[in-house]
Amino acid sequence: MSGIFVLIKITDKEEHAIQLQQGIIHANRVSWFRKKEYDELDGVGQMKKMKETIFKIAGRDMTPYLPDPITIYTDEISNLNVFCMTAVQPGPFHDEIITDDNYNEYINYLKIDERCRKEFGENAVVFMGDGITEFLKRVRRSADSKGYEVLMNLVEYFDPQVQLEINPFTITPMFYKRDQFKYQKEFRIAINTKTVGNDPLRLDIGNIEDISFRMGTNEINNKMSISFK
Repeated sequence: MSGIFVLIKITDKEEHAIQLQQGIIHANRVSWFRKKEYDELDGVGQMKKMKETIFKIAGRDMTPYLPDPITIYTDEISNLNVFCMTAVQPGPFHDEIITDDNYNEYINYLKIDERCRKEFGENAVVFMGDGITEFLKRVRRSADSKGYEVLMNLVEYFDPQVQLEINPFTITPMFYKRDQFKYQKEFRIAINTKTVGNDPLRLDIGNIEDISFRMGTNEINNKMSISFK
């Protein structure tokens, strides 16, 4: 995918990393992530400040009784299965020329935040270059064969103090999270199985050892460098 150098799946158990390389995608529901990160705004469709909202019943103003801000969810969003990864990409350095002056700042931006290792685990499955494109292609092919809807994108992070307005009746809200999580640099694969429940999805995409490799999460930063010819 354009702009992404590396995609990394960080997990807490080595067996989970091995299982992923064997081709099993384990994707929890959005409802699970809301509880995991205590983020009730994960997958929010709309968030409006109360001053911009008027709520009436039979002509009576009930606005003071509304929560502030108002959030809108749909069952479709809550029931989506999501596979989360960390993306290494240039971000604010996209149009910059890397020199001796900004090299360290650039490398530090590319590195995995220590909080990701602490929160998600010590084991990583890494995809680079054409391996990223091939991995996403295999995920989509397997999902399509089962009639699932798939969307893939980087997560955008928003300020919860600012009005957020996204169409809540689409899967688009899946790619928005509060800016307190922006250190995760998350890339999401959202899969709509059109089923209701709390059970995770196990999607078999076939062995992917040919397009990925495993390493310790703490090793990634230590082995990251850029050299100039």
